[in-house]
Amino acid sequence: MDLAAIPLTHAECFRLVATPERGRHAMVSIDGAPPTRLACVVLDPGRLLIPTGADRGLVRAAAGRPISIEFTQRDHDGRPYWTVSGLGLARPMVHADRPNPLPRTTVTREMATPFENGVVVELARLRGHRIPPTGAKMSTVDTSGAAPGAQTATGSAGRWSSAAAKASSDSGGSSQ
Repeated sequence: MDLAAIPLTHAECFRLVATPERGRHAMVSIDGAPPTRLACVVLDPGRLLIPTGADRGLVRAAAGRPISIEFTQRDHDGRPYWTVSGLGLARPMVHADRPNPLPRTTVTREMATPFENGVVVELARLRGHRIPPTGAKMSTVDTSGAAPGAQTATGSAGRWSSAAAKASSDSGGSSQ
């Protein structure tokens, strides 16, 4: 962490990842596997939903396993502005987990039925830090793209079909 970084509380972290649309892309690691960029929807301060649509491959790969998740918001120059990370336990989504009303988020726009299946991550705690601005304008684009060498749609915890790949794709830098 940068020496100038300002630590964030759980409530501040939740506010950042939940606004403006409750949905963002994040780097998600299942049971220590290399991280994959996936769409995530914030349900409440202790739960995230990773929608998978009709695909159940990711649900089978993640159920009952520990999940680490990291969100990064970058400025227009690509420098991290804030980073939020958390740990939790994954379980299959049940009907009661479906967001109501459904979020108006762009992270699931590529999926025909994003909330048909999914993985709910019961978070233990969110932690994060913010880097003070250096005069650059803030981007409204979530650019938490995959790091070099990071996986995209196939993980060592199991093969995920194209629905998971679509959930993790970002055609045009969606904001949440």
